[in-house]
Amino acid sequence: MSAFITGTDTGVGKTVFTAWLPSRLREEGLRCAGYKLISCGDRHDAQLLLTASSPCLTTDELNPVWLQTPAAPLAAAIKESRTIDPASLSTAFVRLTKRFDFVAVEGMGGWIVPITLHYFSSDLARPAVAGDRGRAQSPRLPESYPPHRPRHRSRGLEMRGHSC
Repeated sequence: MSAFITGTDTGVGKTVFTAWLPSRLREEGLRCAGYKLISCGDRHDAQLLLTASSPCLTTDELNPVWLQTPAAPLAAAIKESRTIDPASLSTAFVRLTKRFDFVAVEGMGGWIVPITLHYFSSDLARPAVAGDRGRAQSPRLPESYPPHRPRHRSRGLEMRGHSC
């Protein structure tokens, strides 16, 4: 089982919630991992998730892409002359789901943050928990949101919410 934790911005509590989930589920006896697909800037979030996860994980396993530029993933990758391979992110996720009962996936920035020119953070999500400053919620997005990516409504994504 897994959950993709996303939010409306940087600093809305995604890391805190994503680290809390495996910590809490480990108390119930489950083997759990946090998964920080992409870190931009420092790796502080990945270290928090490593601490919250079950033993036998490395930082590189739970954070396969580390860009040192503190910017959105696509901008950081361009600045560092690197390419992010979405398939490798999915492969790393599948490896974790085979080893752990639960994987809490922390998104980056927001729901439609570009990873490549044609691949967004939302393309990795099934199901999703959306966070807004100070609380988690199920957003009510207009049918046309985002305007350049209308297919999200028809992809079968299930938004789940929780009031904090």
